[in-house]
Amino acid sequence: MGIAYVSISGAILDANSRFCELVGHSRETLASMRFHDLTYEHDLATNLALLDDLIEGKIPGYRLEKRYIRSNGELLWADLTVSAIRDETGRPTKLISVVQDITRQKATEERLNFLLGEVSHRTKNMTAVLQAVVNQCSLHTETKEALRSAVLERLAGIAASQDALTSGGHQSASMRELIGLQLSAFLPVGDPRIVLDGPDVMLLPGAARSIGMALHELGTNACKYGALSSPSGRVNIAWERDAAVFTMTWREEGGPDVRAPERSGFGRLVIEKMVAASMAGEVTLRFEPDGVVWSLKAAVTAVCAE
Repeated sequence: MGIAYVSISGAILDANSRFCELVGHSRETLASMRFHDLTYEHDLATNLALLDDLIEGKIPGYRLEKRYIRSNGELLWADLTVSAIRDETGRPTKLISVVQDITRQKATEERLNFLLGEVSHRTKNMTAVLQAVVNQCSLHTETKEALRSAVLERLAGIAASQDALTSGGHQSASMRELIGLQLSAFLPVGDPRIVLDGPDVMLLPGAARSIGMALHELGTNACKYGALSSPSGRVNIAWERDAAVFTMTWREEGGPDVRAPERSGFGRLVIEKMVAASMAGEVTLRFEPDGVVWSLKAAVTAVCAE
């Protein structure tokens, strides 16, 4: 516990070895300093206001959390308790300052506040995504059962994207891991019909969720009607990036003959408009004779975490 004796004017009269250790100054150096010199500028006004109240007899002493400036320039968070030594008339003649280092506690507190803020932010983002999914599903389904099925399918895709983000500390997700998690709902791990071609890319959270939803839709359709509904079918998933642009392509081949659907459903809305809007990019969907081809083009800064 650091202890210092301080005059009413703020001059440091004496200090124990622990106080010297905390602020990084010798006792001799402190003897030529005032506590003002050691106090972080943003905390000084509060400290002086409390001292004035003590001198005027409004309070017997005070306690506050403040920052000291150590000799090396670092900040030391301290729990400071100040009491007064008084003369026979009750007038304070000098102060006793007791200082406890709470730097670690403050760092933990700041980290906790940061995490709580992150949780709140992510919860709001996820709520917005879920609201959009439910609203869009309701516009493109005619029965309660169809709505339930559509919502559950999209939630499965979102959950898989969250799994990929979790492994990346919620700050990013691996493209390869994202693809594997999304397609694991339909295919065994290592299915040779899936061919990946691209560098090791880490995706931003928003991009991971959007691309994940697109992969889920494309995988669902490929298993039901496209290349993955046939043992001889294959899906080539390729992506690349340069300094400015990220591109990605899903290309099916070897499956049944492909025909464009007569009407555009919610799934198509997801893989075209929602993905494009979320990354301010361009998405194309083509129904070629050999199979479906979906492609994405967007700025690297909207997609990649590094």
